[in-house]
Amino acid sequence: MSVGDPSTMVIHVAPRGKDMAGLMRYLYGPGKANEHTEQHLVAASHDLEFAYAGRLSGGEASELGRVVEASWHEQVAEANALVGAGRGGVSRASLKTGDGAVSDAEKEHVYHLIVSLPPGAEWSDEQWATVARDVVEGMGFDAGGDDDKGCRWAAVRHGLSAKGNDHLHIAVNLVRQDGRRQQLPANDYRLANQVRATIEQRQSYVLPLHDAGRAPVRSLPGYTIAEHSIAKDRAKQSGPFLPDRVFLQQVVRAAATAARTEAEWLDAVTDAPDVEIEAARWAEGGRPEVTGYKVRRGDGPWLSASQLAPDLTLSTLRPRWAEHEDAETRAAAVAIWREEAPLPAGVTPAVVSTHLDTAEAALAEWVEDLKQAAPDDRPMWRHTVREAAGVVSSLSRDPGPEVEALAGVGQTLARQSLEVVGDPRAGSLPRPSFGPTGAQLAARHVQLALRAGGTASHPGWIAVLQQLRQVLAAIEAAQRARGELTAARQLATAQRALAQVEEGVHGRFAGRDINELREAWRARETSRASTRGTELRPAASETEAPHHYGRTGPSGARSHPRTWTVRKSPGS
Repeated sequence: MSVGDPSTMVIHVAPRGKDMAGLMRYLYGPGKANEHTEQHLVAASHDLEFAYAGRLSGGEASELGRVVEASWHEQVAEANALVGAGRGGVSRASLKTGDGAVSDAEKEHVYHLIVSLPPGAEWSDEQWATVARDVVEGMGFDAGGDDDKGCRWAAVRHGLSAKGNDHLHIAVNLVRQDGRRQQLPANDYRLANQVRATIEQRQSYVLPLHDAGRAPVRSLPGYTIAEHSIAKDRAKQSGPFLPDRVFLQQVVRAAATAARTEAEWLDAVTDAPDVEIEAARWAEGGRPEVTGYKVRRGDGPWLSASQLAPDLTLSTLRPRWAEHEDAETRAAAVAIWREEAPLPAGVTPAVVSTHLDTAEAALAEWVEDLKQAAPDDRPMWRHTVREAAGVVSSLSRDPGPEVEALAGVGQTLARQSLEVVGDPRAGSLPRPSFGPTGAQLAARHVQLALRAGGTASHPGWIAVLQQLRQVLAAIEAAQRARGELTAARQLATAQRALAQVEEGVHGRFAGRDINELREAWRARETSRASTRGTELRPAASETEAPHHYGRTGPSGARSHPRTWTVRKSPGS
């Protein structure tokens, strides 16, 4: 997921406390496992986020705490105490004793809420600030705007938790500025849940935690805090922010969508830069078949199939290829797993326009089919979402900055495609028909075109992105027709992300007619290919494609699942 993508959230009510300054020192400190990083206010009452911007020292954090709880000090401290003064303020020892002693209930004036996202999700400071204000207003602490009588509060963000959750701490002084104590219901946890439900309806990026009548779903495993740190460091040096787990999910899913056999899938996975795949488990009896695999990116940690996604295990993928497999293709896959098959290096296509035209046509035909499909055919639409996830995942090979947005769209579709557990309405995914689907054709040719450059390298990508948005629009329309509004909102957000990528490509060719530009590029590419003495020849017809591609060349070189082969022209 990319920063800012829609996500569920939970609100946890922590035990009430007696020391706001102490809580602030903890929030701005290193944390129990040194997990606190970039500690800062994202929102607070009375513009405190500006007065106490950035990271604070222990003394500054204590001062912030005393400012927030100043009204409590005024109410319970000795008359000569200097409320909120410098770094002195009021100590707990200065509280009244004897007949005028402050009760424990009165001392417990610190109300602490923790709002957290699932692992892998992350919001911007602006999104968190909006949520913080909505929570404070919904709980009745602050009426918003210029309210000078409500409770003072501060919302602190300090990176991911030890388990990889992006989260926010909201600390509230229960003694209002007018001197009254804020009254909360006995079951304030229920109130917090009601506030969360209200925010889900108000903010498009906050997804409902529980859909009425919907069974639990399998989801994508989130990346860890260590993976997040590695990706963040890599992004600072070069490239976009994309954790290895997310990148590998995209690569494996894209390969599965484009491939017709296990051998083709292996070729496509290893065609991705710096990706390795190995057999993790073999069936008994002389290694006749691989039963589990693992992948990694560069020198990163190995991840098993189940650590990527529940629908990317071999037991789930193989039924998708069953109708195209035979003894020869299965033997080819086993040879690759055993590292016995030499694989030739792939060829960058000479005429990129051919692949973009084919991908556009395949997507356009798919869109027309989807417009005629019945919205209540749940298995068919879930299959469509899965295929769309694969096509978008193919774009994750884009070397440009758009990869973060594209990966986020792919993750959204992948989550939606996962089987609903225990839901009899879901049905089973249909078996693929013989011959390549529109999604398969599009995914193959997208991957081939990306070898020549990213989505900003050719005007033909604009049409491909436009058709892909039409696919997502058709899925969204079917979801709305079935009343699946949460899923439809996610797809609407995904379409906006694709539109932004499309606008970026448009910007590179601003002021020029795209259709004329595409024709010029086709002519130029064809001329260059002819000058080099090459021509494009189809490897086989699309409906009767070979089960696997021939392998010749030096051992250890990579091959590509290609539909077109570059050959020397006669007489050259």
